[in-house]
Amino acid sequence: MEDSRFWDLMRWKAAPGNVDIPIRGLTSVTMDWTGVPPGDINVLGKLAFKYGVIAAAEVRSKWPGDFYYLFPIPDTEIKRSHGVLKQNPGY
Repeated sequence: MEDSRFWDLMRWKAAPGNVDIPIRGLTSVTMDWTGVPPGDINVLGKLAFKYGVIAAAEVRSKWPGDFYYLFPIPDTEIKRSHGVLKQNPGY
């Protein structure tokens, strides 16, 4: 799970305020052809990018709690331990 920001935040227990924020990214790309002679394929226009909140993306909910830092323990492992292991909170 290396090289992924989400899993780094889980490992560092730094998820609240980092994973429950609006999703931002590239919202539009435009090319301005002003001043370019018609038919001249060797001259490119000016490329412009706009960044911002992506309205069509799924809205992220608030961080539900620290129990999200833990994975569920498989039922087979809990049964194999004869009651020594208890399920992690929230599962």
